[in-house]
Amino acid sequence: MSEQLTPTLPAAGERTLRPSLLQGAVVIVLFAVAGLGCGWLWHHLYDAPQGIAYDGRWIGLDAEQVRRDFSGTASYVLIGFAAAVVLGLVSAVVLDRDELVTLAAVAAGAVLASVLMAWLGSHLGHPDPDMVAAGAKDGTKIPGDLHVAGLSVYFVWPAGALLSLLVVFFSLGRRQRD
Repeated sequence: MSEQLTPTLPAAGERTLRPSLLQGAVVIVLFAVAGLGCGWLWHHLYDAPQGIAYDGRWIGLDAEQVRRDFSGTASYVLIGFAAAVVLGLVSAVVLDRDELVTLAAVAAGAVLASVLMAWLGSHLGHPDPDMVAAGAKDGTKIPGDLHVAGLSVYFVWPAGALLSLLVVFFSLGRRQRD
């Protein structure tokens, strides 16, 4: 009976799954925190375009305002890609106990960071100008909102993180990183 209560320890050289799963969780949490931080940064660097309410719709004032609207997506891409590359490098060099767990955690964490960055940046920004314009008088000045255009932008985080992760894994052998 005492044999059933005695924990069995792994044999020398045998790996357990728990440290690898902990490492995976750490990677995902790092990406989530970075996604939120980048969402905050994205919001604070964005200069919202100005428009007016006309006939219940939001109308941008000129070509400069249209460029500002595009700059929201462009700055999302630049901030997200840079952060993803850095986190991919850190994950590959520092948190590399199990390459497959690191790969899966980086992929999942990058997707999560991408969504969190877009959500927080949009949440901190101005409301949808079309919704505001629907109830505003014609000529009322309304700032634009912070948003990303299209779904392809959400692949920036996974692409940057996995690219840097794979560069490290393939350029440095496991022995060189140990």
